[in-house]
Amino acid sequence: MDSYAKLIQNQQETDLSKISSINSEFKGNMIQHQRDAKVNAAYWLNNMKPQIMKTDQNIINYNNTFQSYYNDMLIAIDQKDSGKLKADLEKLYADIVKNQNEVDGLLGNLKAFRDRMAKDTNSFKEDTNQLTSILASTNAGIPALEQQINTYNDSIKKSNDMVIAGGVLCIALIT
Repeated sequence: MDSYAKLIQNQQETDLSKISSINSEFKGNMIQHQRDAKVNAAYWLNNMKPQIMKTDQNIINYNNTFQSYYNDMLIAIDQKDSGKLKADLEKLYADIVKNQNEVDGLLGNLKAFRDRMAKDTNSFKEDTNQLTSILASTNAGIPALEQQINTYNDSIKKSNDMVIAGGVLCIALIT
C-alpha cells in the first residue's frame, strides 16, 4: 500500500489540454479524481499507516504487560492474596478494553478507507471508459493511455487487497 500511495503522490496530473474532443467538465472531473486519489494516498501514509503501527505496538506491549503480571498473579494465587490478584486482573482488563477500543476504531477507519479506495477505483474506471470512448472516436493514442490507466487500476486493486488483508491481520492478532 505504501508503494501505491507514493506512486499516486508522485504522479503528475494528466494533461488533456491538447485533446480538443474532451469537454471541460470531463477534464475537471478527471483531474478531481486524481486529486482525490492523492488525498487518499496522503491519508494512508500520514494517518492509517501510523495508526496500524501504533495498534500493532500496543498489542506487543500488552503481551509484555501480561507477561510481567503473570508471575505476580501466580504468586498472589499461591499466597491466596485475592486483593492483589483482583487488582492485577482489573489492570489487565482495563488494558484489554483500551486496546479493543483502539482496534475497533482502526477497523472502522480501515473500512472507511477501503470505501474511499473503492470510490477511487470506480472513478478511474469510469474515466477510463469515457476517455477510451472519446479517444477511440478521435483515434488519439489510446493504447498508451489505456495501458497507463490499467496500471493504475491494477495498483489500486492490489492496494485494496492489502488493506483488507491488513484488517484481517489486525483481527487475527487480537484474537
